[in-house]
Amino acid sequence: MSKNSLTWVLIKISIFSLFALLFSYISYIRYWKYSDCIEIAKSSCYTKEGDILISGGIFWTIPSIIFIFLVVKNIFSIKK
Repeated sequence: MSKNSLTWVLIKISIFSLFALLFSYISYIRYWKYSDCIEIAKSSCYTKEGDILISGGIFWTIPSIIFIFLVVKNIFSIKK
């Protein structure tokens, strides 16, 4: 199976999509869900479960964006 075969590209798209979804979910749980609480506290927020959330949780979106870019790049490589 060559690196440019359709099967290989679809496997990469699937893996990158799973990672993009994982990091998007982590970003939501660690920042977006409690963003109002974090902004009110101006530093950190305590959840009902006892987790301490800070505004640095927004950085979980960076890997998500990278994996979304890789998915789109591989989708457009199929047309070649």
